[in-house]
Amino acid sequence: MRYFTYDLGDVTNKSVDVLNYWTPTNTNTTIPRLNGNDKNDNKRISDLYVEDGSYLRLKTLQLGYTIPQSIISKIYMSSLRVFITGQNLLTFTKYSGPDPEIGQITSSNTLSRGVDIGTYPQAQTFTAGINITF
Repeated sequence: MRYFTYDLGDVTNKSVDVLNYWTPTNTNTTIPRLNGNDKNDNKRISDLYVEDGSYLRLKTLQLGYTIPQSIISKIYMSSLRVFITGQNLLTFTKYSGPDPEIGQITSSNTLSRGVDIGTYPQAQTFTAGINITF
């Protein structure tokens, strides 16, 4: 994601971090000098954009309860189960981008692999349901 953060050659949103770019009066920064005339749009290959993308994610959790047979037999059911499922509930990471499971660039260029292209993070979803057997 940081790869596109400093890119002045497009019309995407920028991070507030871009305001801390290098200038002759601001030399204590890791953000390179911005140049609107840079042929590479300020995206030169650099280890500035490399970071640890490890993460731990609670991807799916389902909680359910099966109603006892003694209760449901009175309403002519053989089984009744209620449940709630949550997806993408928690992510623990030090990665600065929106999602450590970065988007995939479909390119044979070795330098493009593993680049966070700013895809939307995975949505957090909740689902509730009932399983009934008569």
